[in-house]
Amino acid sequence: MRSTAAEWTERVRVWSESGRTAEEFAQGKGFTGRLLRGWAGEFKRRSRRTPTVIARGVQVFLALETIDLRGSFDRPDGAALEQVGYDARGGALFVFFGKRKSAIKVLFFLAAGCASSTSVSERAPSACRRHHARAQGTSE
Repeated sequence: MRSTAAEWTERVRVWSESGRTAEEFAQGKGFTGRLLRGWAGEFKRRSRRTPTVIARGVQVFLALETIDLRGSFDRPDGAALEQVGYDARGGALFVFFGKRKSAIKVLFFLAAGCASSTSVSERAPSACRRHHARAQGTSE
């Protein structure tokens, strides 16, 4: 009998929390450790392909001036209020560029009131500089 993707999702989750090797976990369960690792890899690949979607109606503000991204979310939170006149806790997304334009920080608040910010610098310098230049209406 073939297992569904939902069943494999649950097996991979339980295995990853067990701390055991794939072979130890699979023993006596009717599947191999190799198959379990294969499904784990497939789910990992799928998660990387899943795009991030911003819900309809969410405002997104892109800062035109760079800020110092070091430290907590207090600096971008203050910049959001100062530059836009909008409290960051109001549900919008705020995107800030670092001074060298090689990193960005996205500021948002969760429904529970917890603040979250994410620094991104993977394909940085050129990609961030290009997006910053577009936002300002200039070329790189």
